[in-house]
Amino acid sequence: MILRDVQLAMLKDFQQPSTSARPGVSETSTSAGSRVDGSAPSVEPSSSETPSSPRRRVVFPDPVAFRFLEEDVGVEVVERCQHLQGYDLYIVEQWACSRESPTLVITAYTGNMKHSVMVGVLGIPAEEKDWSPRIRLYFKAIQQYHARPKETELGELMVTNLSSFPSALTVIQIPDGDIRKHRQVFMLNEDLKRLGCSGRSGLTLSDPTAATQAKFLQLYKTSDRRPVSQAVLELVKLCQMALFIFGKLEQEYIDGLLCDKTETAINNWWTELGSEHYNIEPTDGILGPTTVAALLGMLMGARNRLAYYGAPVSKDVFDLESTKRGIGAFQKSCKMERTRRLDRQTLLRLHSVTAKAAAGEGGWGVQKAVKSTVAEIGGKRGELMIGMVGRDKGNIADIETLDLDRFVGLAYGEHAKWLWHGKPKRAMTDHHDHSKPDMGSLLFGKEGKEGKEGKEGKEGKEGKEGKEGKEGKEGEPFQSGMRRTSSLPLEEELEMLKKKEEFQGGIYSAPPPGSAVSMAESSPGDKDVIRKNVFKSVAGKARFPRRLSFSDAEDSVLRWPEIADVADLLDAEGPGSEETAELARGLYANMEQMRATLASWASAKLGGVEALDETFAQQQAELQALYWALSDAHERVRHGGEEQLGEERAQLAEAVKDVETLLAKLEYEMGALVGRVQDLEDGVAQFEAQVDDVERRADELKVVLETEGWLHWLVRNMTGMGTGPNITRAPS
Repeated sequence: MILRDVQLAMLKDFQQPSTSARPGVSETSTSAGSRVDGSAPSVEPSSSETPSSPRRRVVFPDPVAFRFLEEDVGVEVVERCQHLQGYDLYIVEQWACSRESPTLVITAYTGNMKHSVMVGVLGIPAEEKDWSPRIRLYFKAIQQYHARPKETELGELMVTNLSSFPSALTVIQIPDGDIRKHRQVFMLNEDLKRLGCSGRSGLTLSDPTAATQAKFLQLYKTSDRRPVSQAVLELVKLCQMALFIFGKLEQEYIDGLLCDKTETAINNWWTELGSEHYNIEPTDGILGPTTVAALLGMLMGARNRLAYYGAPVSKDVFDLESTKRGIGAFQKSCKMERTRRLDRQTLLRLHSVTAKAAAGEGGWGVQKAVKSTVAEIGGKRGELMIGMVGRDKGNIADIETLDLDRFVGLAYGEHAKWLWHGKPKRAMTDHHDHSKPDMGSLLFGKEGKEGKEGKEGKEGKEGKEGKEGKEGKEGEPFQSGMRRTSSLPLEEELEMLKKKEEFQGGIYSAPPPGSAVSMAESSPGDKDVIRKNVFKSVAGKARFPRRLSFSDAEDSVLRWPEIADVADLLDAEGPGSEETAELARGLYANMEQMRATLASWASAKLGGVEALDETFAQQQAELQALYWALSDAHERVRHGGEEQLGEERAQLAEAVKDVETLLAKLEYEMGALVGRVQDLEDGVAQFEAQVDDVERRADELKVVLETEGWLHWLVRNMTGMGTGPNITRAPS
């Protein structure tokens, strides 16, 4: 709880403009009394601390920590803005992006008088036992990384030795020692780094290079009429607002910094909603073009579906209040839990009821019935009433795409057109933040913000209600009975404000007898006499013919006639007053008798009701305890089931991998076997050819041996040597 308070309170300084440390407090002349020459302002001690209590002055170079700790009861402000020479200020990137550290910066001693740091000085109790949990938390966090106190001319400063600072943490030197002046550049460069546009170069507090800006414009297709410094922060803000509508990110983190909380929310969105809807996993970074198109496309598609269903949503989906109102109306009509967020159940129900329209069967046609009032126009296909007649539009789900080019072509709304189409905004104020974002949203969460705003809002509310309540009590009867409910001309409204003091008595009464204004005495053009004798409601009613459609306005314009004049009742003093008093005494006597007779019975009934109330409260407590027990059991079973399912899924994946490996081996062995069979077939074919050749040569030799020439015959007969032509024949 304390850490959340730290996170929220500190963020309010980080996003304030660099021209002022706090609203109404400038760097050279603050509302706390700091003077231009830098001398210490006069500070009154806190009401909870005595002036004689021992104190120690602590110097804070971190405006986040200063803003957070100055609200503590036992802390008093000594200096709000001073320059401390001889020190350098560094911002820690991981601390700023985690939104969980109670401080953002560290201070290093240089001894060079050219180096200076913008600091504030607070007076805290000298004894650590008197410290509040906030002070203990801050010093514990700052001392965790070897920060040691060092005495300066302004007080005690926590100084860090850079040689002993962990190398895993990235530190960035802040020029001039003022973090407020460079907060915008830090957020811009951090976003470009996490978007993958700045390469592997180290993070600095200088303007991004031309190559970095060109890569951002190439990836995210933003309009070249918008400066990259504004386009980057606006793109991240739109994605953060979408995550807020999907219930994945708190509204306090919508500031344009792509922090760890935002990255976690994007991963959770892909896990729960994106992967199932698009059937794909992103491969271009944490917030690449695919994620931007998928996230914003699903949000605008949901807005189209809500408008088709009839929910009251504005054209700009980033009007958060209107979008939440439309989601709540849809959840109410479907009898769902009204979270006013596009959670999984709401999206599934919304997609199911608008499935035909998303498939192109419903289209963007005209209204089924003609509405009678402006308030009733809208809802299903109500875009025809806002200048979209004749436009070639796609289906309501066409914008739910992974292609950024297609999304940019279908994007609509004030914020989207400003970013991608270069069209100006009609209003300078953003829908998601009605005040200038300050440094606080960089770190702190919801609880701390509610704590501070609750404190300030309570004082402001009490003062405002005290003032208005005093005035309301003086003129309450007039405001309640004769309140102006219709729209009157400007001259009558001004006259009513001018004559307000006359009606503080509470009665819109006629002039007393003897002072009545004669219509004949007034000039024909004197409208004041007429206005003084005619009720404002009558004058307003005459301007609304009955043939017009009233709907929402008729309850405010048409009024019932007065049953009795209040002035007549108050001025009724005459002979009938005694009878009235007698009647009142009889009435009081009857009331006393009823109270005496019915008091015991009413007390008994009230006792029974209280007993039933206690019984019901006890049963409710038992049911609540049983609910929490069963809920814990359910959570344990769910977590156990998820773990077991994960293990089984991992084992199945390993088994599938083994099967795939064996299949690959089998295919390899089969390929080798096929090669060997082919080699064997080739060998058999060669052997067959050789056998055929041997047989052919044997036949030729046989023919030669069986044939005897005449010379051989002559020699054989003359000499008796040699064989005849029957040498190859088998002996008989």
